[in-house]
Formats: sequence, structure tokens, C-alpha cells
Amino acid sequence: MIQALYLVGWNVYGFMYFPWIGEQFCLVFVSGWLFLFLAVYGVISCAESITFAIRTAISARKNRTLPTVVKTNGLQQSPKHDGAQKNGKVATTTASDSSATQMEPEVNVEASQSQDHIRTLKVTWFLYEAIAAPSLVVSGIYFIILYPYIREYNANYKPTALDINMHGINAVLVLIELWWVPFQLRLLHVVYPIILCGVYALFSYVYWLSDPEGNVLYPDVLDWNHPEHSGAAVAVVACVIVPTVHTVLYCFKLIRSCMKNRT
Repeated sequence: MIQALYLVGWNVYGFMYFPWIGEQFCLVFVSGWLFLFLAVYGVISCAESITFAIRTAISARKNRTLPTVVKTNGLQQSPKHDGAQKNGKVATTTASDSSATQMEPEVNVEASQSQDHIRTLKVTWFLYEAIAAPSLVVSGIYFIILYPYIREYNANYKPTALDINMHGINAVLVLIELWWVPFQLRLLHVVYPIILCGVYALFSYVYWLSDPEGNVLYPDVLDWNHPEHSGAAVAVVACVIVPTVHTVLYCFKLIRSCMKNRT
């Protein structure tokens, strides 16, 4: 819950106080996408955890209060009448008397709730695997390449708190989730972040078409005025860097699982 509130709070703060970066809206940049998706993942995970805890508590309470019925020679006897049984009186109902109850269709509410829980887990699983590797890649590019580049032209530049959260804290939260949350990171699911990279590249191209001169999001990197350079950058990131980082995360999760099994 703390993580979800933290991410939502910083997203709201960014939209309110820094909606524009230069002449571009903040959500046209890939870091804005990833930070927003991470907040959505946190909110869904938090909501599902609370819902699951409530369902579990209600189910446990029902199991404690629900009377059991003992069948003996075609008769049904409720343990609530144990006192009457000790006094020689047994409260029984015949099978014909309970035929109406037996004919009622049974609805397995717990099974339905379990299916809803599994579907929600699949959504959060997909979101996490789609944004984990790209978040680390964006953080690495920002601090290794972009930040020194900006400092060359502006020695007084210092990253804001929002910059640190969008390009640093997000990567830390991704690694914390990978360490603590008990789900499996599948190697073949590398297709999810690759698809996300392709969707963002397509978006940047459509966005560029509306203003080829003004809507260049990443000069010299993702500038569709030079399609050969942009295509090569997208291919390297989507087909080399992101799969490599995803594989590293997979090995990290595998080591974590082996450590947990030994304890």
C-alpha cells in the first residue's frame, strides 16, 4: 500500500507541477510511460492484496461458524443439538423433509472468487514483466549517458526530485518487487517488454508525423527525420539491450528462488 501511494503521489505531483518538459507533454517520453505503468501496477497489486485478505478472513469466519451435518441411516443430525441428544432426544430430519434443500443448486462462490483473483494476478504479472527491464534500461541510459551529456552544456544542472524518482527510484522498486514478490519471471516473457518497445516506437513515429520539426522526442537517438538512425536505435534497444537485461533479471530471480528453497 505504501508503494502504491508513493507512486500515485509522485505521478500526481508530476502532472500538477511539471506537465511540460520543454515544449512536450511529460507523458510523450518513455520515462513518463514507465513511471505511470509502475503506478498502475502498484495500485492493482495493492487493491488485489486487500481484497484477497478480506475474502480470506470472511471465508475463515464462515468455516468457523458453519455447522456440520452428520448423516446416520438416512437421517441428518446437527451437532448443535448435542445437548438434546444427551438427554435422550435427537433432533433429526428425514431425507424427504430435506429434499427441497438438497435440490437447490449450489453456487461455488469461493471458486469464482479464486478465478477472479487469478485473473488479476495475471494482469499484474504481465504489467511487471513488461516494464521491469525497460525501467532499468531507461534508468541506466539517463544516469550513464543523458545526465553527463546535459552536464556538459549546463554545469549547474542538478536532477530534480521528480527526475530521481522517475529514473532512479523506479528501478529500485522494480528490484524490490523482484526480490520479495513470489511470482516467477519467465524467460520467454521477454516478448512483453519487446512489444512495449515496439508500441512506444510506433507512438513516437505517429507523434512525430503531427509536427516533424517540433516533435522530435530524443534528438540524435529517436528522430524520425533520420529513420535509419531511429530504426537502428529501436532495434538495438528492443532486440539486444532489453532482452539482455530481462535475462539478468531472470537469473536474479532464479538465484532468489534457490536461496528461498534452501531455507
